[in-house]
Amino acid sequence: MYKYIDEYGNTEFYVQSFDTLSEYQKTGTQRAVLEYIYRSVDCEELIETSHKALENIKDPKIAAMCAITGLTIGESNEYVSSIFTDMDVVDLNYGDSVFLIAPTGSGKSEAIERISMQLLNNRKIKILTNRKMNSIQLLKEFREKFGFTNLPDNLLEEVTMHSNLEVMTYQKFISNSQKYQHEQFLLILDECHCLTEDSAFSLYCQKMLQFIYNNLDNTIRIYITATPNDVINSLWKIEAKSDNPLPILSMDTNLCNLIDFKIKFETRIKHFYMMKPNWEYITFKVYNPNNKEQLVEYINKKLEDNIKSFIFINDKNKGSDLKEALPSSQHIYSSEDKISELSQIAINSNFEANTLIATKVAENGLSLHDDKLGLIVAETWELQTLQQVIGRARVGRKNPREIEVLIPDYSASDLGTIKRHIISQLKEFENVKSNPDYAMQYAPQNNPYIYYSAIHKRPVVNEVGYNTLQTQLDYIQKLKKEELEVPHAFLRSVLALYNKDTEITDEMYINYNQLTDCKSRIEKAWNNYKMSLKDENALVKLKEDLKSACNETNAYGKVFKSNIQIQTVNDILKFAGIKEYVESERKVFNVIPMDIENYDEYC
Repeated sequence: MYKYIDEYGNTEFYVQSFDTLSEYQKTGTQRAVLEYIYRSVDCEELIETSHKALENIKDPKIAAMCAITGLTIGESNEYVSSIFTDMDVVDLNYGDSVFLIAPTGSGKSEAIERISMQLLNNRKIKILTNRKMNSIQLLKEFREKFGFTNLPDNLLEEVTMHSNLEVMTYQKFISNSQKYQHEQFLLILDECHCLTEDSAFSLYCQKMLQFIYNNLDNTIRIYITATPNDVINSLWKIEAKSDNPLPILSMDTNLCNLIDFKIKFETRIKHFYMMKPNWEYITFKVYNPNNKEQLVEYINKKLEDNIKSFIFINDKNKGSDLKEALPSSQHIYSSEDKISELSQIAINSNFEANTLIATKVAENGLSLHDDKLGLIVAETWELQTLQQVIGRARVGRKNPREIEVLIPDYSASDLGTIKRHIISQLKEFENVKSNPDYAMQYAPQNNPYIYYSAIHKRPVVNEVGYNTLQTQLDYIQKLKKEELEVPHAFLRSVLALYNKDTEITDEMYINYNQLTDCKSRIEKAWNNYKMSLKDENALVKLKEDLKSACNETNAYGKVFKSNIQIQTVNDILKFAGIKEYVESERKVFNVIPMDIENYDEYC
């Protein structure tokens, strides 16, 4: 045994010689660091990998996994094929897996195709996607490579192009999963974040994760996503060879801890491949999600400049309202009568209308190659979904064109509505969990809560969906708390995600002119009130002036039809940045200097 001091010079630990890892484990000596490990690990490389992971991944758990398994990073102006090729897959054995984390537009699909073409003579390959549009786009590419140039688009899914290659949705795969049991193949899981993202409204996620777990030794798995943060915990539980929870990596983690990670955390994941993002081409602007007229006006102004728009809105009815307000728009959603439209957009990678309004059906996989597409409206509170939506516009990695993205300014009230909806969903899941047998007996077809497992010979509750909702609830509660303390919490979280300045300015709002006018009129009304007798008549005049300022400019976010109360007066003053408020005392309404520390309590 001998003493080793790490490069920081402040951590001493002892290296003890053992011939094998199992010999070390038998000792139960947790303080010792294996010479067995020490000899096989480049300590400097381990530290460098951990630092690179933290610099490029905001999630400290994923960073820890990268440090444990190894990490290769591609630059923001490169494509996936520069760091991940068929040679990286050839050496993998059945039971192994790798992760590819890359932003949309970084060449993931091209890499999948190239790897498949190189390996399919020696291995069976199943490529899974989460939307039919994705699979159609991939099949279109394979059609060209296999020389099926005369194959009509409507037969893409019906023709076998190679006996070892299958491209399909997760849903289709799992509906036929019995025939894949115990078969050995390379499993490419494209857009794998869907395995948690879709879990609250579909059972295929739970079933797919169970299939992976049951067939770990028969498959080689390539997990591909641009947004791994939510799905990583579920996949870690499957891929880990122990029950240890994921470690948390930080810049303070020393070499001793890193090597300890190596000892304790065994996993089937062999490597992480990651492409650096480039968000410089994105300019964020802000809009009120409750003001349709304002949004429509802005989109029409863009059309006057020959700029096309892609609007994502996770509400079919609201999408229909926008379609009526934008006559030249196209509205797509999950429906039998929309299949033809969806297929054409997927195949052409474009849409003919000036504006495309889409629900979750177009969130993933859709590639829009159109230089006229310059505006994206991402109306969603889910950061993962927002990232996917923004990525639909293909701008090029080397010289990306500029894209303007509108994000909703959710109020505390909006977040409260979202919270109530999640809680309602959770209650449904909890009712099922409390009595699975009873729930199974009366469960409607295509329910998202429970299914009967022939393997387990019992009802299986959709635990993945339940856990996803719990995670969403925690996030919304945190966001709402932040919103009550400092406004625009959601906006700031989006800007931080894209490495943008998190300060929210009036210039960011699409109704900047109206906003400026509104605040100016509020300030004028307030100054007039302060110069008045501040009696009841003066207060009535103040209320009328404030109401007019808000309604006529349409900038406040609410339309006032009746008399407003003192609390609303103070809310409007706060909106305008006025650091004073009104307090009533008998018939005189005083102006009170604001106590900065207690301002939020008064307003």
